[in-house]
Amino acid sequence: MILGITGGVGAGKSTVLDILNSKYGYEIIRTDDIAKEIMESTECISRLICHFGKDILNDESKLDKEKYAALIYADKKNRDISDSIIHPMVWEKVRKIIETAPSKDFAVETALPSGIFKKFCDKVIFVKADTSVRIDRLMKNRNYSEEYSRKIIASQLKDENFMRFSDVVLDNSGSIKDIEKELEGLLKSFR
Repeated sequence: MILGITGGVGAGKSTVLDILNSKYGYEIIRTDDIAKEIMESTECISRLICHFGKDILNDESKLDKEKYAALIYADKKNRDISDSIIHPMVWEKVRKIIETAPSKDFAVETALPSGIFKKFCDKVIFVKADTSVRIDRLMKNRNYSEEYSRKIIASQLKDENFMRFSDVVLDNSGSIKDIEKELEGLLKSFR
């Protein structure tokens, strides 16, 4: 089974992934990690240069992440172009990992759900938590200030957008025991 796991920062996706891996043997695939790897590849950099020019490179001819981030976050059109290059490469890599792995159960995590993601997964779980809980987690686990935590949460997709690409909502506002019990019930209902 391929489970999709999505949700905003501080909602507890990592906790859900840890439970799926340690208790149920799911292999974990984080699309953000794959995207970072792909963005260092020659193929991806060449495609990005075709659209954005060589100004996105640093002195070592590698992607200058600060310049690149400034470019794509300054203009939605640039971000859309970037996504149209990187996202298909990410999903192709995810497909290859799944096809060549001996495991049959995967949890694919993304913070940016899409139609491709939804089609790729047998079931998609939206992990959500109350905003106050998310802020507390970010302050405690990442040493973010309350103001910075609120800013990050506000910049991410709204719950309605996550729900559009999800089959079920998993409320992770409570304890780890609560989420373990809820996850166990969900997995039974999926089989």
